[in-house]
Amino acid sequence: MALSAIEACTSSQLSSQDQLVLTITCSHDSIDESLLNKESPRLLPAAYGALAGVFFRAWRRRGEVIHLGHLWSALEQPQADGPARSPGWVLHAYEAFTAKLVDQERTYPCYFGVQGQQRGNNWFAVFDSSSPREQGVRALGEALVEFREQAWRGPKRQTLIVFAGPPEPHARLSDHQTAFWRLLKDLSAVDPVPWPEGFTTDTADPAWQWCFAGEPWFTFMASPGYQHRDSRNLGPCLTLVFQTRRVFEGLSGSSVAGQVAKRRIRADLEHYDTVPPHPYLGDPAYSSVHKWRQYALPDDQSVGSPEKCPFTG
Repeated sequence: MALSAIEACTSSQLSSQDQLVLTITCSHDSIDESLLNKESPRLLPAAYGALAGVFFRAWRRRGEVIHLGHLWSALEQPQADGPARSPGWVLHAYEAFTAKLVDQERTYPCYFGVQGQQRGNNWFAVFDSSSPREQGVRALGEALVEFREQAWRGPKRQTLIVFAGPPEPHARLSDHQTAFWRLLKDLSAVDPVPWPEGFTTDTADPAWQWCFAGEPWFTFMASPGYQHRDSRNLGPCLTLVFQTRRVFEGLSGSSVAGQVAKRRIRADLEHYDTVPPHPYLGDPAYSSVHKWRQYALPDDQSVGSPEKCPFTG
């Protein structure tokens, strides 16, 4: 598609290739040469941010920002004003999260998350307990609904990251674990859609998983309170990660791709964390049942009772 035709489109009408054309055209004089890999014609990960910034500035000049209500994508930094306005602490949290995922010297073990950040398939929202009307539980519920719609129509591997703050200096892991489960319960209390049929509401059932807006989700928390499991420390505040079941299509434990992905991530976790991967992650005796135990991992290798799900506590 010619650049003039691309400029006449809305963002939702652009293919990924056309977005790349527009991005590179707009960025011709804006990308520092040091961001280019001299040995092969590709961009180093550090260049993605520069490309993304120019891309979104181009759309802002046209009065259009690729932004979904309560969400913003990895291609757009949170703003203090405008449609993606956020509290001041959020920018710091976002920058810390991004720096961790695209760190070239210490590769983050979940390469799907890294790719999502580089390709703009990670989406972000804010829960701010100091601003319950604008960024409280109901707003977060609306963000989950918006993300669910996006996740089922866009690329397969999309993730929602929620920064929950304001950050609490010296917060303990146990405090964040409690806050995480409380937030899931509060979201369920404002869920406008009944629990989906075919999914148990009994947390003692080995197949139970948290559902919202008619969707079973995989979710987990990250916290600066983790001292040994650094892969679950994603910045200065409690961070929640949400994925729809679509993200796992083609990656089941019985598929070759799923087995390869699991082996690779577990091997990378061995080098990244100072403790081995928790038994809840990959151990056949634990990982295939009571998956809620993966939501808020302990910082050590301890294993708890499957009957004591904090969601009902």
